[in-house]
Amino acid sequence: MALPGGCVCCSLRKDIVKALAQLKKNGAAGGGYDGIVLETTGLADPAPVAFTFLSNPWIRRNYRLDSIVCVEERGRVAWGARARHTTR
Repeated sequence: MALPGGCVCCSLRKDIVKALAQLKKNGAAGGGYDGIVLETTGLADPAPVAFTFLSNPWIRRNYRLDSIVCVEERGRVAWGARARHTTR
């Protein structure tokens, strides 16, 4: 499901709630979901998304934030480590 405002970090919280409400409606009709993965490419800080899950009463009643997984490109991590070692 895509959010009309673009990525989650740029979308209004209303868009996130609306998308989750649609998923709940679709899931109820089809037997539910085991989980939902919210992919946030380019989001350096997951705190705003986590805050939305924790601060919205409707989301708290209907969903549970289980975990946050951060993935970094291997080449960028290696480059950053080399840059730190060569500048000291």
